[in-house]
Amino acid sequence: MSAVNELESFLRPPGLGLYTVSTGAGMAESLLKKIYGGDPRFRGDDKSFRGDDFVQQKWKLAFRKIKQAKVILLGFPSDNGAGIKRGSNFAPLEIRHHLYQNKKFKTWIQKNTVVDLGDILVIPQLLEDEMLSSAQKKKSQIALYGKKTNLPVSPLSLLEKAAHLIFELNPKARLMTLGGDHSLSWPLICAYHAHHSPFSILHFDAHTDLLESRLGVDHCYGTWAYHANEKIGKKQRLVQVGIRASQKPKKYWESTLDVKQFWSKEILKDPISSMQKILDHLKSLKLKKVYISNDIDGTDPASAACTGTPEPKGLTPHFVKILIDQVGKNFDVIGADLNEVAPILAAKDPKEPEKTLRLAAQYTQFMIEAMFKG
Repeated sequence: MSAVNELESFLRPPGLGLYTVSTGAGMAESLLKKIYGGDPRFRGDDKSFRGDDFVQQKWKLAFRKIKQAKVILLGFPSDNGAGIKRGSNFAPLEIRHHLYQNKKFKTWIQKNTVVDLGDILVIPQLLEDEMLSSAQKKKSQIALYGKKTNLPVSPLSLLEKAAHLIFELNPKARLMTLGGDHSLSWPLICAYHAHHSPFSILHFDAHTDLLESRLGVDHCYGTWAYHANEKIGKKQRLVQVGIRASQKPKKYWESTLDVKQFWSKEILKDPISSMQKILDHLKSLKLKKVYISNDIDGTDPASAACTGTPEPKGLTPHFVKILIDQVGKNFDVIGADLNEVAPILAAKDPKEPEKTLRLAAQYTQFMIEAMFKG
């Protein structure tokens, strides 16, 4: 099976990575109309047919563009790696709605070879293949592929496989991945380490995510940064920005794990000086390549309330956007992810989901644009 055929077997058109056959079925229809034109709900016999075949045909055209793509957009509609409040599995669908309703953005990505390959197809009860029994893996392979194969079945395992296949087809491609919970960063870092080392990681977050294991689970939203730090060789190449919810002080993390942290309280006190210190540290690493992982809870809840673990006194959107822009101008941004946006979580203000999603779409645009600047 070719790399493209493998990708087609476990990816789905944008918004269709969520398996919704009854309640929620059809949630992606308006998104598909925005992306591909026409009305995907229409059934008819004339040339204006806009049924499932039309969507599949339009979507599969994207696979022909992988080798020429500068940036590839992927959705990861899985929140099984989270552990407090879930709901980020709907984020790739909802963030895309905001992205594609912006006609200027849609035109811009078409001109600048940004290719949307759709979503990882998610079995929502699964997380990583190494957690499965052989019997369960076989059953899931039959459910996904119609037969037992060597292909993975769990979201994290599928995301890593997708990244490897994309880099096989286009070594210079940059991935912009929409989560989902923060566990998605681990398989992406694994793939980037295999194809793009050495590089540093710019990590926006309210939390350190530096647990080695959480209740016996090695790879999840609270552990990915620990393992990523090990994978990239430490040396303060993991740069964490916006930390403010930690059981241990900054000195502990920096001295024991050799990471570099910029806590929210110091940034809010002097944002201009803090931004320069962050950029100076990244430059001191002597690494041109930077990967950006942007947890929406790094931003203050006043601007992004819809997330599983919001924490007060966070970063301003202005600071996050300017830092992303500056990193794009000074480094080669090789990839990025946006995670922990949970639009369906209850909010005190009914306007909060819209506000969070609008900002998430802006962050996505800034990170994509940063990949074109270095």
